[in-house]
Amino acid sequence: MNSIALLDKIEAPAQRFADEVAGITYRGYRPVKDEIRLPAKYDGVDLPVNLVANNYCPTDRDVYLLSAGRAGNRHGTWPSLCGRYYEDLLFDFHNYSKTQVTRRGKEKDNSSYDLYASLTRHYRRKIKNIISDLQALKSTHKFINDAKLQEIEPLLRKLGRFETIATCYLLDLTVARAGAPVNLSRQFAYLFPLDLRYEIDSIATDLGLTTAAKPDFIFDRRIIGDIKSGQYKEFWKITLVAYALAYESATGRDMNFGLIYHVSDKRRFNVPDHNKTMILLISNELRLAFAKQRNRKFEIFTDHNDPGLADRQRDCKNCVYFRECEKDR
Repeated sequence: MNSIALLDKIEAPAQRFADEVAGITYRGYRPVKDEIRLPAKYDGVDLPVNLVANNYCPTDRDVYLLSAGRAGNRHGTWPSLCGRYYEDLLFDFHNYSKTQVTRRGKEKDNSSYDLYASLTRHYRRKIKNIISDLQALKSTHKFINDAKLQEIEPLLRKLGRFETIATCYLLDLTVARAGAPVNLSRQFAYLFPLDLRYEIDSIATDLGLTTAAKPDFIFDRRIIGDIKSGQYKEFWKITLVAYALAYESATGRDMNFGLIYHVSDKRRFNVPDHNKTMILLISNELRLAFAKQRNRKFEIFTDHNDPGLADRQRDCKNCVYFRECEKDR
């Protein structure tokens, strides 16, 4: 997660999108414009934020299953389990590195070297624990096998190594450029201003966001983000829009940027593949796209109309509702 600071410096979104930000008119705070307001006919209908924001099924049949009382019959998948452990490693690394830097206080000789060694030992222990957890799940999760464990462990190690190098590099750079003693604790807070698992608990019923929203992180109170893995999906952008609108509704402050922090394996190299990681402008167009997707889901939920089955081979492989939908084929 700390490596996000590098991306922010490279992308410089505030400067890059300055003109476009000024043109954003569809905000989550009041008064909410009619174009993104939930139609009045759906007043009193509650849908979870994750269901409104995500679009894993191309026909939105997951919404229908919820309306029919069949959404409880879900099963785990390997990609979703991997995503959870990637998040666990990254969040744990950020919190541990913050604790270690705070303990060190002001910069001393070789402190960054000691920090590198400490962070390396820690992420290796963490990965060992993750693999042990997955080993223990093999008996109850049939999709976990030795081949899957050999697939995830190298990427976990690359993530830990990359985060360690990025953290120590940015701290060392700060010290190298300073003309006076540096308080590393303050510099850590400045370099890595991350709020992890940030809970937006304000309910925005006029936007159709009727449960608490919980993005993976907010960076510097100006970029809202989600950690993703696996095949890229266009609707990930819409998920960030939902979080941004919820944040604006709760705080009354603008949220102009989203960050998809994508994790995958660059197999030939000793670093993770962040090629699909991106900072994006949460534009008027994306905000309107969210409203269109939301309205369709509310319509399916209230009318109880089955939108039909998705293509099994193309769309259903890693769906948590696969078994439930198979009953209707």
